[in-house]
Amino acid sequence: MKIIFYSFPRCEESSKIKDFLKSRNLDFKEITSDNEEIKKEILKLSLQNKKPIVKIIKNRGIYVCTGFNEMALKRML
Repeated sequence: MKIIFYSFPRCEESSKIKDFLKSRNLDFKEITSDNEEIKKEILKLSLQNKKPIVKIIKNRGIYVCTGFNEMALKRML
């Protein structure tokens, strides 16, 4: 399983997601939205450009969660 976390600086939801992933000892790659290419990727994944995104890649598919949704994250993991 591979976890990619697209975060925003000074974002409460981003902090909650990071804490959630760390509390479960999950390895993840964090990508901050500090350049235009990353912002375009976020927009493509979520159709929004102001929400953090968690993308989980498993052998059965790719799962995307927009914003902090603990129940959805637990289901995806």
